[in-house]
Amino acid sequence: MRRTFRAVLTALLLFALVGPVRANDATPEARLESARSAYAQGRTSEARDQLRDLLSDGPALPAPVRQDALAYLGDILYSEEGQSAAEPFFRALLDEAPRYVMDPLQHPDEVSRYFESLRPRPQPFDVTVVKPALPPPAPAPWLALAPGGVYYFAHGKPGTGVAIAGVQAALLVTNLVLLTQVRELDAVHAGTDEVGEWRALELATDLTAGAFYLSLALPPAIEFGRWGVNRPPPPRVGVGPTGISLSGTF
Repeated sequence: MRRTFRAVLTALLLFALVGPVRANDATPEARLESARSAYAQGRTSEARDQLRDLLSDGPALPAPVRQDALAYLGDILYSEEGQSAAEPFFRALLDEAPRYVMDPLQHPDEVSRYFESLRPRPQPFDVTVVKPALPPPAPAPWLALAPGGVYYFAHGKPGTGVAIAGVQAALLVTNLVLLTQVRELDAVHAGTDEVGEWRALELATDLTAGAFYLSLALPPAIEFGRWGVNRPPPPRVGVGPTGISLSGTF
């Protein structure tokens, strides 16, 4: 009898010291699963109290547990008190996990639709393209059409100007001298001894005349070609799958 009494007394003392196992001593995952079970069985008041107790742990909760707890608590409040009661919990969930999706097998369609209606919508893609200020294009090199290397003298290239002026002057003088000699022999009749000389002078005259005209045309052709190549293309704006591209020379 005494042994039985002592055993009972010992058990009572241990119970008093240790106390009953509390729900809060369980892991957050186990507490969430208990609330889910109560929700699935229709014991929504019990599930609501368990979820609120679980969320009272605050930052100590693992993020997935907290997010699911907010989803279930918002679901219960939506069914019991309406949208205004559930909205703060759903918005808190979306603030923490913007991509959270309600499980369609666990939550009613009406609740899922309301939750989706609170999800922030992406802002329209507004693109403002500011065209950069381009320097004024270089003027066309019209001065290169003038003979005597005038263009190069005007642009600080006296060496090139002197060379071109010298070549053009030499070709012009040579052509005039040859042309004078050809005219002096124009009265020569075929069959005379001077016909061969006349033909050679005429060929030389034509060659020097062609070279002179070429020396006049070559500088402007070169400079206009450079001017066209160095002109920057206008900027182009393109919209593609990865974003907006702006191409050009600035």
